[in-house]
Amino acid sequence: MSQVLQLVVPDPLYKAIECQAAAQGSSAATVAVSALEQHFQTTDKTMHPTGIGTLEALFGAADGPATGLDNEAIDADLAREYARGLPK
Repeated sequence: MSQVLQLVVPDPLYKAIECQAAAQGSSAATVAVSALEQHFQTTDKTMHPTGIGTLEALFGAADGPATGLDNEAIDADLAREYARGLPK
């Protein structure tokens, strides 16, 4: 089973990760995953069906249009759902 972990990191830490990634010719996600794996001393080869195996396999980008960026539309959706009330 896999989990999505969303992190907010301080700017200096992010810059250090990006700097390391550039030096290695890899992505910030790869550097962050490597650091987490080293810290927790794990490389779970079963996490990805291809057997690639590191948390890196879970990082990527979504295809399609960005959603959830229009605050007014989000507020309208929430208001509509609140007005419907809870199911009985």
